[in-house]
Amino acid sequence: MPGSYVLIFFILVFATLLTYIVPAGEYSEIEDPLTGKMVVDPNGFHYLEEDASVGPMDFLLSIPNGMTQNNKTIFLVILMGSAFGVIISTGALDRAIDTMIRKMGGNSLAVVPMVALFMAIAGAFLSLGNASVAFVPLGLLVARKLNLDPVVGLGITYLANYAGFGSSPMNASTVLVAQDLAGLPPLSGAAFRFVVMGLIIGSTVLYVTLYAKKVRSNPAASVLDTIEWDGEIASESNKPCSGIDYIILLLLAAGCVWFAYGTTAWDYSNYHLVAILFLVAIISGILTQMSPDKIASEYIKGCKQLLSAGIIIGLATAITVVMEQGKIIHTIVHFAAEPLSQVNPGIAALLMYYVVTGFNFIITSGAIIVGAIIGF
Repeated sequence: MPGSYVLIFFILVFATLLTYIVPAGEYSEIEDPLTGKMVVDPNGFHYLEEDASVGPMDFLLSIPNGMTQNNKTIFLVILMGSAFGVIISTGALDRAIDTMIRKMGGNSLAVVPMVALFMAIAGAFLSLGNASVAFVPLGLLVARKLNLDPVVGLGITYLANYAGFGSSPMNASTVLVAQDLAGLPPLSGAAFRFVVMGLIIGSTVLYVTLYAKKVRSNPAASVLDTIEWDGEIASESNKPCSGIDYIILLLLAAGCVWFAYGTTAWDYSNYHLVAILFLVAIISGILTQMSPDKIASEYIKGCKQLLSAGIIIGLATAITVVMEQGKIIHTIVHFAAEPLSQVNPGIAALLMYYVVTGFNFIITSGAIIVGAIIGF
């Protein structure tokens, strides 16, 4: 199985080749008489005469263009990881997890669904999206403490977050955007959406928990060939939580509550979360008597841990850059929409789900997918 960078590069090459096969096209826009907004005309698709195929130089430029186009998300992830690097280096989270596991005794595996449920709810109501990558080190810490594999650490953070993010009835970057474009009132069909969200989150948490239970019983059942841990993450700490540790944990919890309230009361974005975590990190370092140089050093270490994730986000964005430059996104949507227009609307709605899932494989932005698929 190729690594993440190689796999994304192959997809990028495939998307580039598609610009030579799929004809360029786009939907025209019309004014919605009810809202006065410009929306996609579902009957306004037309092919473009000019050649929009992506050449070798444009292919190479798509990588730096992808990095710069999604630079906000990349820096968001890296800076959140940096703050967590300082907080984790204090040992407070490490000792808190140890304490929780010891108190649970034989029920220590219950930590897995607890963390997964928290991340799923955060994804659903705080719309963390790619920013959830910064929480992966925390998930890895939990998995290591429970003698599980890194897949569990990824599952209880990143996978659980996207279970909530993807099924949220109030996701600002997907659901609310789509409802606005479609002329629907905000939170339309919220009751049904909450039921679906509950089913998706519940099944995800159950899946991760059952996998964790299987690996706990038999480490050879892991999907990984070998279970290896980074030396820094794997360092043991059996000391009980101190008063300073509890203060740090309280600060972290208060920061999350501050951000959650701010998203509804003051229109906070994920950048506010970065600022809040930075403040918590600095105070945590001071409370544990770290020198300024030590705080800076741990901050940079946290940055390095999430740097690869930021590069992956940039490479994935390059795929979207290529498809936009080649003017093939609307053409693909048109070809996918034509068969759906011939079937019952209810069936078409279900089939549309699988079409969007296919788009998600090569287009990583929920907002871009919403904008393209709204033409259905």
